Amino acid sequence: TFSSVTCLGEHKSKRPSLLPYADSDAWWVEDHLDNFKIGLDLGLNCLLMDQPYNRHLITDRRVYNWKQVYNRIMNL
Repeated sequence: TFSSVTCLGEHKSKRPSLLPYADSDAWWVEDHLDNFKIGLDLGLNCLLMDQPYNRHLITDRRVYNWKQVYNRIMNL
């Protein structure tokens, strides 16, 4: 399903790593709100992985597990 997966370090902006993918239709799975918003701003297909600290955000892009990530990507 995935041609590549990149795992990035914690507690820093993901913008530099995401810039090469801007407006590319790439998928971005994130659990921190700030980095999720960066992905949206760059035009990525963003999914927000559910965590207790991000439940205040209401979004139709929320997923609860990797099976849901897979299903969202495959059901385009």
